[in-house]
Amino acid sequence: MASTRRAPYSLVGEVNGNLTGLLATQQEITTPFTVHADMAPTIYLNGNPSRNSSVARAFGRAVSKLTAVNPYTGQTDNMTVALADPVEMDLLHMITADPQRTPTLAMFAQPDYFLFTGAANCTAPCITVPTTPATSTFAWNHGGIQPEIATIWLGRALATAFRTTAHGPITRMCVRRCFRFLACRIPISMTAAC
Repeated sequence: MASTRRAPYSLVGEVNGNLTGLLATQQEITTPFTVHADMAPTIYLNGNPSRNSSVARAFGRAVSKLTAVNPYTGQTDNMTVALADPVEMDLLHMITADPQRTPTLAMFAQPDYFLFTGAANCTAPCITVPTTPATSTFAWNHGGIQPEIATIWLGRALATAFRTTAHGPITRMCVRRCFRFLACRIPISMTAAC
């Protein structure tokens, strides 16, 4: 009989975080910004400063230091897994031809966190769960760099590219062929097994 792994806590779900309030209360950063709310939010500093400006660098350092007590686990989490500035975003194909759509930085948060902008204080809690009392809801986020997200993306991309499901392990050659097909539109042989 197969065993089932259980989480060490009874509830799982999304943790909502007010970036504006957390930055103001934890790091004393009140630089005005907008954000595309997500678990990997893209952040736009007002005035579109260059990536090397002191305001952009201080902002990025402050974001990297944010912490939160996870309401589900009771543990203090460092909220940031990684940050990307426009140079890194270009490597990740996150830049468009319109410079006004280029974020100052992208924050890749811990997988349970969904981050947005709100009040520049934490009078209303900056860390919340979607329901009161807390229930196991919104237990899936998207758009991050965690293996569970990237693996699912790759599996879907391979299935789309080959119009089939993988019958066996995904090999490095299969991944290379998939990316050539999807990114470069170079014809590939559909006869090779993946």
